[in-house]
Amino acid sequence: MIGRSQRQTIAAAFALLLGLSLISSDVQASIMGLARYGVGPVGGYNLPVGQADAEPGTTFGMRGRYSITPHLIMEPALELLRNGSASTVTGGSIPAPSINSFGLNALITPGGRSKSVYFTLGLGLASLDVPGALGSSRELTYNVGVGLEVGVGPIALDLSPRFLVVRTADGASRKHLTVVLGANYYFR
Repeated sequence: MIGRSQRQTIAAAFALLLGLSLISSDVQASIMGLARYGVGPVGGYNLPVGQADAEPGTTFGMRGRYSITPHLIMEPALELLRNGSASTVTGGSIPAPSINSFGLNALITPGGRSKSVYFTLGLGLASLDVPGALGSSRELTYNVGVGLEVGVGPIALDLSPRFLVVRTADGASRKHLTVVLGANYYFR
């Protein structure tokens, strides 16, 4: 089990490496005219996997896009997952947990930036609030998925199913399958 200080160290090292790569690639991309920046909202469906205390719900948030190379795009993302409360056998309900996640995803586009299919993997931190149980905590997250982006001019529609895993303090995890539709506006 990774302790809190180890997770913070990993996150800090990841952020430092990302920052250095963005700085060096930004200079290189600017010289070559390759840099592309975008931002946009996302919203969709959230399906808890193997969790008795949560029903399907919504996902919404914001994502940014920054092309490092024609085959690699970095995506900072803020997503809010809201689940429905689960029912008990006695007719009561269990208040649903909520997750606020901030992560950094790497989008790999095998055909280059002009192609619209991509694979994604990411790492982040989440605020997990389980009412009436553990309370609120900050946890390490990771995700994998695929996506399809179709652009018209500076705007692109993006459909992306992803599998999100939130590690919890007790060594367990909360898993969610999300399917979101987004609209990205590209400045360049």
